[in-house]
Amino acid sequence: MARSVENAQFAILVRDVQLRTILKVMEPPPPEVQPFVPLLEKARQAAFKVELAPKAINLHLSATFADSDAAKQAASLLQKLYEEHAKPNLPQLAAFAPELMQDLQQNLRFAAENDALQITVSARYSAILTALQNVLPLMLAKPPFPVPPPGKP
Repeated sequence: MARSVENAQFAILVRDVQLRTILKVMEPPPPEVQPFVPLLEKARQAAFKVELAPKAINLHLSATFADSDAAKQAASLLQKLYEEHAKPNLPQLAAFAPELMQDLQQNLRFAAENDALQITVSARYSAILTALQNVLPLMLAKPPFPVPPPGKP
């Protein structure tokens, strides 16, 4: 569903994502997901919004849970995963996209209120463009697959 949201020029909204249905489809869930299944089973619904605002892109993820403890646990878990896995890689991002890294560090928020979890992040288009200008030449200079030796299929 696309429509005008606040000052956005364009937004994509995905509502009423039923996480329980997704979990049933993944029976049995992959090993890396299994520790999170009890928490995910407490999720009632989720929504995702992408706002293309005049100067930035804003991403919003929200989920409601069976109770406020589950929402707080989810926010805490996601914050921990970010701190352990994403944050240590930010210096690598800074080498190619310092403005984008700064936007992500300043604008990433994890919050739990009542039974709802909110995750928001925004990045300026100029920061995204600079990152692409720095990274794309490196990606295009290196072939995505190794070139086979002559005479080998």
